[in-house]
Amino acid sequence: MPYYYTPFRSNYQPAADTPSSKPCVFCYEQIITTQSLLQNNGRRFENKHYYWVVNWFPRTEAHTMLVPKRHITDIADETTDELLARQSLLLEAMQALKNTFGDTGFEVFLQTGPGSLSSIKHLHWHLIPTKPQKDTLSLAKLGYFWTTEPDKEKIVLQPTAITIAREELIEQIKAHN
Repeated sequence: MPYYYTPFRSNYQPAADTPSSKPCVFCYEQIITTQSLLQNNGRRFENKHYYWVVNWFPRTEAHTMLVPKRHITDIADETTDELLARQSLLLEAMQALKNTFGDTGFEVFLQTGPGSLSSIKHLHWHLIPTKPQKDTLSLAKLGYFWTTEPDKEKIVLQPTAITIAREELIEQIKAHN
């Protein structure tokens, strides 16, 4: 099994570890407010159904997420209005990342269901800016590693520190949008 290390994740407590009497981490208004990405006028990047937030425990540089406002655990439960709202906010977020980081590509993905690597049982789509010359910014970095020695584990270490995360990322996106 491959491993990936980032110092932000060392303090991460998966949602499954929270008491069942409390809502999930994405259902706490204080957390969403803290992690929300802002425009330069102070308005959150959001719409009626979705928030755009910083991943507080990123696996890669500039790791963000689209989170539904309604607690949804199964993609089949997303309404047509929510799907359209997600797509609209995704396009807005991609443009904001282009404004912030220049010419960039994107990785957009969802981990859902019991066999996935998702640690929060509330749908959320990962949105990560990428550049072809930065091979560490890709799905390979998030756990899909390969090796030429099938009986050996591959340990992958972040070759450079994640510097654009949390408050810094919120401020950079706000400054450029």
